[in-house]
Amino acid sequence: MVKKRVLTIFIFFLGISGILYADTRKGNIELFVLLDKSLSMVEEIDSVKEYVADELVDRLLIPGDLFVLINFYGKTDRFFSGEVESRADIEALKDSLTSITADGRFTDIGSALDILEKTVEAIPVRQGRKRYLLLLTDGKQEAPPDSPYYSPDGSFNHRLLEHTKEIAKKGWKIHILGIGTETAAEELAKELSAAFSSVREKPEEREIAQQLSGLMISISAKLSSNKITIDDQEIKIPLELEISDAGEGENLILRFDSLIFTAADGARMVLTPEDRQMRLTENEGRTVQKEPSFRFSSQEAVPGKPAKGEIRFVFNGDTVFQPAVFDIVLTPGDKTSSDRKEAEHGGGWRARWPFVLAGLIALIVIVRFASIALGKKRDDDDKRRKNPVE
Repeated sequence: MVKKRVLTIFIFFLGISGILYADTRKGNIELFVLLDKSLSMVEEIDSVKEYVADELVDRLLIPGDLFVLINFYGKTDRFFSGEVESRADIEALKDSLTSITADGRFTDIGSALDILEKTVEAIPVRQGRKRYLLLLTDGKQEAPPDSPYYSPDGSFNHRLLEHTKEIAKKGWKIHILGIGTETAAEELAKELSAAFSSVREKPEEREIAQQLSGLMISISAKLSSNKITIDDQEIKIPLELEISDAGEGENLILRFDSLIFTAADGARMVLTPEDRQMRLTENEGRTVQKEPSFRFSSQEAVPGKPAKGEIRFVFNGDTVFQPAVFDIVLTPGDKTSSDRKEAEHGGGWRARWPFVLAGLIALIVIVRFASIALGKKRDDDDKRRKNPVE
């Protein structure tokens, strides 16, 4: 039986950036690529190599760019690392990609990310240069038993998810392209608050390129303040969004799935958006002020005092903003505080209204019976006057 696969493509961006192809950009970039060459990639490897060679190396790189290609499976090796100095270097690099074959056992995404971070840390930061990190892999995490990221069922273990959470905080734009019917890629996209799109199994190069055609567009996000106030179980997030590489008047739609708040003590609360989508229509490079609202579910309690933790935006669709994970402090607002004080002193009007209503009903009944008794007494008095006792 042919194993169904998922090809996952991550595009990570540091800072405010979008991929600018060689014929449109002026400054140099640093591009890091992680390529899965495990045995399960055997039917996809040719299309992936063609995409990297044609779209990234040939069309994207220009002399002066730094390029790093890391191959991985159960192990990791650096295929190429250095600065391309001429067009001849680009052509030679493109030709060398044909030698890559899918022949390795296991797929250790976590360890590949570790090597990637060590590689990035070893390269001096050059002012004005944008960095792009790209991961190409298929299937679920299938780390070897001696890996710290190993899990017996092939799932993403806690250590890997914590690792990806830190990646999501760095502001890299993440795009995941899934091939086939498995849900692993979409699951990981949600954990990373990444964009997700998909194509059929055994795709051609043009299909991959088509699904990733929007990689130039970048929406960089930051909070106006990391102290967020809760009012009546509602949270409004003050955002500054900067759009780059989008055409003038181009519509960008952010589709929210949820907002997750994880407190420092591990307590986790899911908030739902007031509006499921946010439309952005701005000129290139413009900064947009937004304040989307989210509400706690009725089953969850609002923190009674300032609570440190992190919020993570979860999107539904292929347009997101980065970073999508922020450290914040949730602070109860005046309305929430007054409601809490009322609850502490008997629950306030909302807690007492059933008793007040019961009292009113009792009073009405008493008045009614008193009225009946008074009327009966008047009738008896009238009878006695008309028929006096002899």
